[in-house]
Order: sequence, then structure tokens, then C-alpha cells
Amino acid sequence: MRILIVDDEQDICEILQYNLETEGFEVVTANSAEEALQLPLNEFSLILLDVMMGEMSGFQMARQLKDSPVTAQIPIIFITALDGEDNLVKGLNIGADDYIAKPLSMKEVKARVRAVLRRTAKALPQQGATPITTSDNRICYEGITLDLNAKTVTLDGEELICTKLEFELLSFFLQHAGMVFSREELLKYCWPQDVLVLGRTVDVNITRLRKKIGRYGKQIMATTLRSKSFQRNLLLSIGGVFVLFAICFSFYQYQREKEYKIDILHSRLQMYNYEMVQTLGDDSLTNSRLFRDYVGRHSMEGLRVSVIDKNGRVLLDSYEAQVDSLGNHLQRTEIQQALRDGNGYDIKRLSQSTHETYFYSATRFGHVIVRTAVPYSAELTRSLQADSTYIYYAVALTLLLGVVLYYITHRISRHIGYLREFAMKAEEGEELDHELERRLPDDELGDISHTIIMLYWKLRHSEEDKVRIKRQLTQNAAHELKTPAASIHGFLESILDHPDMPEDKKKHFLERCYAQSERMSKLLQDMSALTKLDEMDDSHSKARQEYRQVNVLQVIQSALDDTALQLHDKGITPSLQLPRHIEVLGDASLIYSIFRNLIDNVIAYATGASRLAIVCKETESEGRHFYEFLVSDNGPGVEPQHLDHLFERFYRIDKGRSRKLGGTGLGLAIVKNAVAVHGGTATAQLTSGGGLTIRFTLARF
Repeated sequence: MRILIVDDEQDICEILQYNLETEGFEVVTANSAEEALQLPLNEFSLILLDVMMGEMSGFQMARQLKDSPVTAQIPIIFITALDGEDNLVKGLNIGADDYIAKPLSMKEVKARVRAVLRRTAKALPQQGATPITTSDNRICYEGITLDLNAKTVTLDGEELICTKLEFELLSFFLQHAGMVFSREELLKYCWPQDVLVLGRTVDVNITRLRKKIGRYGKQIMATTLRSKSFQRNLLLSIGGVFVLFAICFSFYQYQREKEYKIDILHSRLQMYNYEMVQTLGDDSLTNSRLFRDYVGRHSMEGLRVSVIDKNGRVLLDSYEAQVDSLGNHLQRTEIQQALRDGNGYDIKRLSQSTHETYFYSATRFGHVIVRTAVPYSAELTRSLQADSTYIYYAVALTLLLGVVLYYITHRISRHIGYLREFAMKAEEGEELDHELERRLPDDELGDISHTIIMLYWKLRHSEEDKVRIKRQLTQNAAHELKTPAASIHGFLESILDHPDMPEDKKKHFLERCYAQSERMSKLLQDMSALTKLDEMDDSHSKARQEYRQVNVLQVIQSALDDTALQLHDKGITPSLQLPRHIEVLGDASLIYSIFRNLIDNVIAYATGASRLAIVCKETESEGRHFYEFLVSDNGPGVEPQHLDHLFERFYRIDKGRSRKLGGTGLGLAIVKNAVAVHGGTATAQLTSGGGLTIRFTLARF
């Protein structure tokens, strides 16, 4: 059987090739996906594939192989430093038969290779078999199958990775197909009872589940009504205040109307009192014959007239001739008001003499009080009732303003809904467009919403950049460390497992182990230097406060002395154009690392170069003084598209990333960061006539 090994690490290829050939396999190696695709792939029984390679990754190559009917049946085993669960699942979903994470054991690799080849040979005749769709421990719905025992979900024949909560939701919906549930019911049946969950969390999880199950999301119905709580609460709050105001206003108007009717009756009786006094005169008020004669001539239905002195004694009464039996009236309400204010009245008081209910109106004239009273008849009661017309007006106005209030709150809640929709999409990680921003109002609420959205975009981009850089650094660091570790482990394991190995082969393996250990040591040193530089990023850090005056000329000469042998072997002659005195405030070891990494970069990558030029001049920018350095060579240079990426961590120009030159991919990243902590900047440009020039500045103070 022929096996193809595709890995950008030559040492890994060599170890795997040696061990598989000892098992009787015919092995072919390729150092990139592009190189492997040029081979007659249908002749291979198995492909061992790395993931992190050059322009085409192992995932991309595997997907291309599975999409082609010619190569779709070739089994693939991924052998890579990417050991995360997401990467493993991604590789298996593409169609890989196994996934081995570095560092690896040769015994394990050989066992897995044999297992995959046995399994593939047995599985080929069974292609096209109908899968099981019903069983006691499964729930099936079209292309969805739930295994309730294993807690797994299969979607169209492929395993779907779901969280425990997503599994419970999907299981619940499938077991209750055609039914509609509220948020509260879903929280009750699908969420743990001891966990505090907000209602909107239900929407988020259902939306995420629908997205995961793809085209089946629309068929499995889980209706969750969007909450109108904001509009309802706003409407109830403002409407409640308005209704309370309307009730208070109506009550006030009712009392005012009632008082107005009472004032009219009181005024009519007051006029009667004044007319009687003017007709009879003050001296004749106590004359019984004249009093009764006047009342008889000016009598109204049920009218009762009394003359009372200021001590409360009744002098005359139109109903009762024997006034001594009437008792003292000094404490009567209308009498007290008349004595105090000149007139007064009392409403609905029962008379002790006639046992009828009267409306009393009293007026003080000098030393006597004239009091008139009318009984509460049905007609008088109706005349004193408040007019109810204003109530209908108030109700109509309330309804009209209620409609206006609903429209206003609906408009506000709609705009709040746009923000809510934006927030939900942001929380779910969905793609966000700018349509939501265009639907926001052109007012203060819109301004606030635009500000919130802009802050979100800035924060998201910042967080995405941080996450991207961190993920990239972690993945690259893991790959760069695991690769030499896997090589060393593989070489040593091969030597131990094959005691009869030829001496020249054993020596070669040991030399490769030493070279890989040197590479790992250099990588760890560079990563340590970058970590130190990251810690110094704060301008007020303790490290910066400990800066001292550094003689840069001595640093440059020290770096050239340390690399003199390598420069001589490469035929590179240093050329210096430096001032007689260069001193900066900084860290001597970091400044040394700048020049040492730049010189090492020329030695390693400037193939065919004969000159290394280091030029320095003084510059001034925004009132600060700098030393500007140009480190250039006359080698082949780089393609222009690489210039903006040269200072990125683990960035490599060689497409296959074979690392034949032994670099770690961190040298120029150290240069950039070391320059930055000394207040300068670093850029790359092509040298006129050929070659690469690194321009950087160092602040003098």
C-alpha cells in the first residue's frame, strides 16, 4: 500500500517515512499541499496530512479531495499541532478518518494507520446502506436524529455539535411537535430550576438552535412572542399618570360645579334677605305683624324665614309663632358663618322643629340675623346637581389623548426595538448590517442609539483584533513548539524502537534532535523577549523608569563582533555611516536585540548579499529628538505585498514554511516591539537597486 505524507516540516516527514517503511508501506512525502496535489493521488491508499502549512492549509486540501469523486474515497488522517476540540471536530466533519495531535507517538501513529486501513477496507462494500431512522432510544424527524441515551444529534448523516441546553430544547420541540409554548413554559421545562434566566435568553438560544439545524429550523416550530413590555410599561406609566390626572380633574370640576349651583341658590336667598330688610327697615325687623305680613306677600313654596339675634335666640319665625320652643341657634353653622363673615349657609340639615331637611342661608344686619330656608324637594335636588356634560368631554378627551399616547409610545418602542434587535444579533454573533442604523429616528433618541452602536462597533473591532492576535499567537506558538518537540520525540523513539538501526542513520537522527532542540531554545528565548516587551508596553511601567544612558555605538559593534564569523562565511561586508557619539535613554539588552535580529535576518535571508549597511542620522519630530537608523542589504529583497506583514509574529515569506533556514518568525516582531518601547517606529522598504531596508527610530531622551 502506498501512503502519502504531506507536512511542511521535513523532519516530521522523515520520521514518519522511516517508521511506516519499516512496517512495509511504500511512502511518498510532500512539503506542501500544492506539491501534493500535483501527484497522482488516486494511487494512494492513505494520506497523512498536516493542517498549518503554506497558502493552502490541510483543511482546504482535504475539502478539495472530498469534493472530487476521484479522491473522495481516499482515507485521511490529520497529524497536526492544532489539538483543540473545535479543530478536531472541523477535521472530522470535513471527512477525515482520524485526527492525531502533536507531539505524537510513532507506535500510536502506526496503530491508527493500520486501524484506518482495516476500517476503510470493510466499509467500502457497505456504501449506500440505508441508515436506521427509528428505534426505542431515538427521536427522528426527517434528517434529524436524536440519541437520548448518548445525548447526540445527527443532522443529515453528520454529527451536530450541540450544547446540553440546545439538545434539551430540540428534544422538547420534537416530542411536542405542533404545540406552541411561552417563554415561561420553556424556562420551566428546559432550564435548570436553580438558575436565574432572563426571558430574552430563550429567544437567543432558540435563534441559535434554528441556525444550527439549518433548513429544518423553519419546520420545527417554537413560537416565542416578542415582548412588547417596553411599550406596555411606557404606555401604562404615562397613561396611568394621565388617567389619574383626568380623575382628579373630573372630581375637582364636579365639586366646583356643585359649589357653583349652591352659590346660585345661596345668592337668591341672600337677595330675599336684603329685599326684606330694605322694605321693612332695621327697626321693623322685630315687628311680628310687619314681618309676617311681608313673608305672606313674598312667600315661595316651602320658604321659611327666621329673625335671630346675635346671641342665637330666635326672635321671629314664619312657621312657629311660639319662638321660645325653638331653642338657641347660636351653634348652627350658617349662624356662625354669618356672625364671622356677614353671611353663611348650611346644606341638608334636618330641622328639629319640622323634621324636614332644609338648605339654610343667613345674613347679618347689625345686631340681628335674617335666615331663610327652603326644603330639599326633588326639584331643588335636581337644580343643585352638577352638570354631567363635562364628564363626557373629559372621557372623549382622555380617549383621544390615549390614542395619541399609544402612537407616541409605539414609535418610541419601535426604535427601542431596533436597538433590541441590534443587541440580540450582536449577542448571537450574527452578521450585522447598517440597515438598523438607517431606521433610527433623527432626534435625541436616534443620536443616543447611533452613539451606542458606534461604541459597540469600536469595542467589537478592538476585541476582535485582540482575540485574533491572541488566537493567532497561541496557535502559532503551539505549532512552533510542538513541531520540534514532535520531531525530537519521533527521532528518539525511532532510535529506541530500532536498536539495529545503522550507525550513520542513528547519528543523523541525533544531529536532527540537536538541531531541533536548538531551534526550540531560540524560539523560547524569542517568546520570552516578546513577553518582556509586552509587559513594558505601559508608559509608566517600572522597567521604563529604570532606563539608563546607552552607548549605541558600542551596542552595534558588539552585535557585529558576535556575528563576524557568520558574516564572513556569507561573504557580507559591514558598512557603517554613524555619528561619533550616539546615546539614548533605554535598555541596553533590548537595543542589542534590535541590531542582532536585523543582522541575523540579513545573514539568514539575504541570499547572495555582499553588503550590510548601517546608517544613522539625527532627526526632530514634534519637538522631540530622534536617531534614525537604516539597516539595509543588497540581497534579493522581498515582494512588495510582504512589506506590511514583515513585523507580524510568526510571519514567514517562504510559502511552504519549511523553516530550512532555522528562523523562528519572531525576529522582526521583537525589533518592532523593542523600538516601540524606546519611543520609536519601525518600517520596511525595498532598497534601491535590490535588497531590503529596515528603517527605525530611537528617541534620544
